[in-house]
Amino acid sequence: MKRISLFFLLLSATLLFTVTHTSFAQLNVNRAPSAKAGRVTAAFLKADDGRPSGKCAMTVTFRGYITTDGPATVEYMFTRSDGAVGPAHVLEFQGAGTQPVSTTWTLGDANALPNYDGWQAIKIFSPNQMKSSHETGGFSMTCSTDGKGSNLSRPKPTGNGAIQPLPPTAPSSPLDERGTFRVTLLGFVVNHETRDTLLETDGKRDEVYQVPVVLFFDRDTGLTTRSSVTGPVHGDTNNHPSYVRAGGASDRGGLQTGDPFPSARPWEGRTPPGPGYGFPSVLFEGELRPVHNAAVIIPSLWESDGNDELLRPYMDAISAAAPTIRSNVGHLLASPALTPYSFRPRLGVAFGLEKTVTLDERIVRTQDRPIGMGRFVSSPDRLSYQPQLLILTYEGARDAVTRDNGFGPGVVEMRYDEPPELEGSYSLYFKVERVR
Repeated sequence: MKRISLFFLLLSATLLFTVTHTSFAQLNVNRAPSAKAGRVTAAFLKADDGRPSGKCAMTVTFRGYITTDGPATVEYMFTRSDGAVGPAHVLEFQGAGTQPVSTTWTLGDANALPNYDGWQAIKIFSPNQMKSSHETGGFSMTCSTDGKGSNLSRPKPTGNGAIQPLPPTAPSSPLDERGTFRVTLLGFVVNHETRDTLLETDGKRDEVYQVPVVLFFDRDTGLTTRSSVTGPVHGDTNNHPSYVRAGGASDRGGLQTGDPFPSARPWEGRTPPGPGYGFPSVLFEGELRPVHNAAVIIPSLWESDGNDELLRPYMDAISAAAPTIRSNVGHLLASPALTPYSFRPRLGVAFGLEKTVTLDERIVRTQDRPIGMGRFVSSPDRLSYQPQLLILTYEGARDAVTRDNGFGPGVVEMRYDEPPELEGSYSLYFKVERVR
């Protein structure tokens, strides 16, 4: 009997050891470290010829590479100084290593764009975000009809940022088409009010005004300013008799979340334009010709706090960006096949307007500021403003008057959303009409 008990005792111990050993072995397998996912550590792109010259149009070839520190699926695209972006691409890395990439850019017109200074870059989206250097990817192109030299001299900025006129040239388009178009800022919707001062000394909730800057590019005369104004303040009129009543925060106004202005459906534009750049207001009206000229509209909506110190640096930033604006709009007109004509909001970064004004978050509620400020990787400790632009060409205007983007023919929405710490979100509505 004792022998049988001893046998079962030994058998139980053996089974316990086996089960325990197996469990720990399985546990060790489960805890084994997985392969480390890779990240992009380098993105490089450079033109084969940084100063190409020859016969228009020219093709500039760019070559570079992407490097990872481990296995990864890399999603990227090419971006350009004129605001155009290419399709998304995917590279598979089985381990750490480097793979080549390349792209081209065809541009240049002997009359409209004989010179162009620009850049092309790689923009990484996944597994991490990164962008190659604009400086390394930069180039300076010169072309002409015979390939021996430019027909036009490169425009030179003056001391105040304005552009000297180009010498007169014959129209490059055989068509003598033209048309007069009007762009009206119909109104806005407060998707979410901005963060206001605790005492609301400027009025209940938001008080806003617009600061539209309108430029006009002509192939013969360069870039000129049509208007640069400040509109009246809209919001709570209490203690502010000069304000225009707007919003439902009180019986005297004040713009709050959900408020539309000047009507319940401002994109319908039934209210006739008023004086003084209120809402609605005509921002541009003039004659446009194919491949010859374009209106450049830089709208902005500002939250009023009674201190307009940022207005001057904002205007100075636009003036300083004039050479880039002129160059990129000239390229837009000269390369319709590469840059589609469309009346839509375009980010200011492609036109030299990435950070027009910056502000310390601690004083954001004591100064007038443009709605739509955010944080940039290059300066995360400060708030910066990048405006959006509307470029109106003849071809784009002709298309826009009949195109319905969900708000009726000719109407486009421009939306400004701020980070949570600022809270603001506004939608502006613009309408294109053909006058004759």
